[in-house]
Amino acid sequence: MAKLLQRVIALDLRARRFGYVVYEGSNLIIDWGMRTYRNGDRALLEFRLNHLRSTFAPSIILIRKTMEHHRLGQSMIRHALRTVKAFAKRASIAVHVIDSSSMQRFFSRDAKVNKHDVARMVAGRFPELSWRLPPERKLWQAEPARQSIFDAASAGLFYFAQQ
Repeated sequence: MAKLLQRVIALDLRARRFGYVVYEGSNLIIDWGMRTYRNGDRALLEFRLNHLRSTFAPSIILIRKTMEHHRLGQSMIRHALRTVKAFAKRASIAVHVIDSSSMQRFFSRDAKVNKHDVARMVAGRFPELSWRLPPERKLWQAEPARQSIFDAASAGLFYFAQQ
């Protein structure tokens, strides 16, 4: 029973920002949002993480592992991932890194789905997020920043489904 009511922060790390969703158990989201940090600014990233930790006291931090298409973005995400892991170790919080390809297989069991389809599933499961659902993007458009919230939320859904 305690496993179902654990507080979990799911993160979607990007090169200069992260989306987060705070779960209390598998069926309740208590907070969500996005935070920015400057390139390589470990102190600011840790400050943002510490604020989430002190506000919500999570037992687990989930990290949705993504890869940017540019080399610079990849190195910044790797740096941010190391920073989050070091922070969690000092704060005695368990960290689970979730691979994007595993999540894609999980969400596309019946049919091929894209990120917007997964975001729509998340919004259907958690109506409080539905007003933040970004419009489906065209190939030539950049991904909306708020997609990161839905990517983090999908990591939480994946994690709880595996439990």
